[in-house]
Amino acid sequence: ASGTVFTSFQDDSVGGDSNADGAATTGEPGQWQGIWYKPGSSGVIDQSTVRYAGANLPIGHYNYRNTNLYLESSDVEIRRSVVSYSGRNGIEVRYESTPILTSNLLSKNQYGVYVSNSAKELILFTNTFSKNSSYGIYNQGQAQVDARNNAWDHPSGPTHGDNPDGIGDRVSNNVLYNPWTGMLDRDNDGIADGADNCVDDLNTNQHDQDADGIGDICDNDRDGDGVYNQSDPFPDDPNEFVDTDGDNIGDEADLDDDGDGVPDIVDNCPLLANPRQLDDDTDGIGNECDPTDDTPVPAVPTDPLQRVSISSTDIEADDASGAAMVSASGRFITFESEATNLVSNDSNTVKDIFIRDVELGLTTRASISTSGTEADDQSFSSDISDNGV
Repeated sequence: ASGTVFTSFQDDSVGGDSNADGAATTGEPGQWQGIWYKPGSSGVIDQSTVRYAGANLPIGHYNYRNTNLYLESSDVEIRRSVVSYSGRNGIEVRYESTPILTSNLLSKNQYGVYVSNSAKELILFTNTFSKNSSYGIYNQGQAQVDARNNAWDHPSGPTHGDNPDGIGDRVSNNVLYNPWTGMLDRDNDGIADGADNCVDDLNTNQHDQDADGIGDICDNDRDGDGVYNQSDPFPDDPNEFVDTDGDNIGDEADLDDDGDGVPDIVDNCPLLANPRQLDDDTDGIGNECDPTDDTPVPAVPTDPLQRVSISSTDIEADDASGAAMVSASGRFITFESEATNLVSNDSNTVKDIFIRDVELGLTTRASISTSGTEADDQSFSSDISDNGV
């Protein structure tokens, strides 16, 4: 693999929002199993990134051991790559493996390289070990690990009993580490890789406006508002990410979001242009954005005797209706009906409760849930308050 990023699908910093949840989740250690080189296998990983793996799941006769890259009796070359944020081990070398590890950054794992039961001498050179919480290299194998000429996140070298001034990443016994090199700087920006917030992008100023540890030059949401830069009309303003009228003024600051010349504070459709402000039913919601019928309110019928078991379009009920209750004002009447044509989408084939507004000439069904779902059995014995609410 060359130039590849192996990461969790919850890591939106590469490839966008793969799991379609916006900014709800982020990449974290242990979100996928990792890469396993089986006995006898070989391969090359070059200029790639492996992170957020190390889930401790059983695979065959052993567990993955919380490892980004698991090398079991294999011949693998890993060079110029970043191995970070594992569940435990950045790289685990086991049994007869003879990997070549060159010019890599092993960072923010618990163990950068963990050598387990290895009988072969392991040689690493010009790698950088940075901010691995327990050990940069831990050698539990029988053979020595040659880690000379590597960098340890500090000019003083690695932390070890034989290096009392060293405050860099820790190494275990049976590891050769002296001499060591200074910190590697992959992007040549004068900032050591272990401290660089964009390790592959030149950014000497280290700007990070949302303080998320990722420099602005490589951060896909540099203002930290949850909207990716390519979709954000204001990628440097965490308070603005919508511009309804396209006037380059964000909706939060724009006094006329829809650009129709009517200030939002008095606009009856503030997000939909309607300069004439028409509102036929005088409900305060303009015709352009009113979800209800804007037909003017009809006058109260003068006929004292009228049928109420009809639809809002005056279609007679197609089945029996009865058991009516009338509000104190006489405006609202509830009744039972087995009709299926009084309202739209009446398909439950059972008796329902309806409300007739004789003033507006509207018939609605009351025996539904708050989400509009029909009743699945008979409804009866309706009642109504004095004001019809």
